[in-house]
Amino acid sequence: MIGMAFVFGWLAGTGLPPTATYIIGAVVIVPPMRELGINPWVAHFFVFFLSVWGELSPPTSLTAAVSARIANASFMRTMWEALKICAPITLMTFAIFTRYNLVVNPGWLMVADMLLVLLGTLGVTFAMFGRCHRNVAIDIGLRFLFAVLAFGVMFVPDMKTSASIAVVLMIALAAGVWQHRKIAPPKRYDVAPQDLAPSGNLAPVLADAKRDIG
Repeated sequence: MIGMAFVFGWLAGTGLPPTATYIIGAVVIVPPMRELGINPWVAHFFVFFLSVWGELSPPTSLTAAVSARIANASFMRTMWEALKICAPITLMTFAIFTRYNLVVNPGWLMVADMLLVLLGTLGVTFAMFGRCHRNVAIDIGLRFLFAVLAFGVMFVPDMKTSASIAVVLMIALAAGVWQHRKIAPPKRYDVAPQDLAPSGNLAPVLADAKRDIG
């Protein structure tokens, strides 16, 4: 049911803004979930995250379309990068079913689940963007292991088990970030002062900008 609800919300989000998607999801998705015993707060937040994700979802990603137009970049490549960058909200859409204290029980249980979800999303982000080893095959294997640990932290219902996995993931993340800084340090771009000076006739560029602004 969760999978079908996600597909329905995805299709609705391709052509509607988040507010309209949420209203439709609250009417269509929430009642069946409540009848099956899912907490109403969990059901409504599932629809809320799904509605926000609809602005990013392919194939009609409005966020990627606007960003690609501003940057004069490829729409498909921008959409793919946006999906990777926004992976945490995609995972949180499903994580609230196991880490339900995030939206149900204010207090220390909410803080504990928040830290688990935070650590899990950091693990998935490192699995997508980090570098663990110079050898490609070993690097892919280690990053896959990061993803498995991260999914365990977010989706294992038992708090003690997920907390134990979180300790391992935290140590692995510290070692992985340290290794990443050695293997793939930030790139530096040295630009000569003369390259910063404007060159050529800027009149066409200014005219195009004025036309875009209206």
